[in-house]
Amino acid sequence: LGARAYWPVYEAAEELGCVLAVHGGNYDNLGFDTLASMPTARALGMPIPLMNAAAGMIVDGVLDAYPNVRVGFMEGGTAWIPMLLDRLTREMEYSGLPLARTPEEYFRSGQIFVTCEGSEQALTYSIERVGPYPFMFASDFPHEISMDNAMEEIDEIVGRDDLREEHKMMILGENARRFYGLAAS
Repeated sequence: LGARAYWPVYEAAEELGCVLAVHGGNYDNLGFDTLASMPTARALGMPIPLMNAAAGMIVDGVLDAYPNVRVGFMEGGTAWIPMLLDRLTREMEYSGLPLARTPEEYFRSGQIFVTCEGSEQALTYSIERVGPYPFMFASDFPHEISMDNAMEEIDEIVGRDDLREEHKMMILGENARRFYGLAAS
């Protein structure tokens, strides 16, 4: 998504002050058709396209050119973030990949938001790496789950001992308000 053909979209989003959402689930041209089952393809087909999109937007300069654009990476979890950070940092060190900021700084900039579910073990480590500001709860309600399922996932976050209370509140509402530009209630 870093290709220049998409830059008019980013320019318009910045002018309008609206957010952009990138959804996982692109199974084309990524080798997922070689997997034996759809659940296996879905397990990888949600986060890997998000990582590709974020890498393109960072490396190709979209987030630098449009500093007020806010992009949400939806329904792919958080485990892809540390891998992207490590791989981009390695390329900066070894091949001279020219980034204006460190990979972590892009995630701390207020431009990138990432949805998470309650049971993700990688969430704690991702927060350690980039801070709590990018992360928003995602339930996929009412598309794929019921209100009872959504409440179970919220309860999972609330009941976690590995997350700070203030981070739980950010994940469950404050960060989404920042993403959408809504006033605190």
